[in-house]
Amino acid sequence: MEKVMCIECPAELLQGLHVNVERLAEMVKLEAAIALFRKGSISSGMAARWLDMPRAAFLFKAMEQGAALLEDSSDDFRRETPCCCDCLLQHHAVHRPVVHWST
Repeated sequence: MEKVMCIECPAELLQGLHVNVERLAEMVKLEAAIALFRKGSISSGMAARWLDMPRAAFLFKAMEQGAALLEDSSDDFRRETPCCCDCLLQHHAVHRPVVHWST
């Protein structure tokens, strides 16, 4: 069962950020998920499900904002390494430049 949370937002905030209310809601939700993950309050899997995105994509966004993926333990390393490899492979597949050789 999903719950809906309402937050008051002055019009000046939307105007200052140049976003509509739906975009601000997406921004706040992402920032909240990353903050809760960084604090250790929720797992990366839970955050990804909440945001309706693949876990690897969430981890990439969280790391871009300074979240530590591993806490320097072998358990963390074993659990997260396959996910990181998948994330990097997906990222490079999307962002890799195409080189054409002519003969």
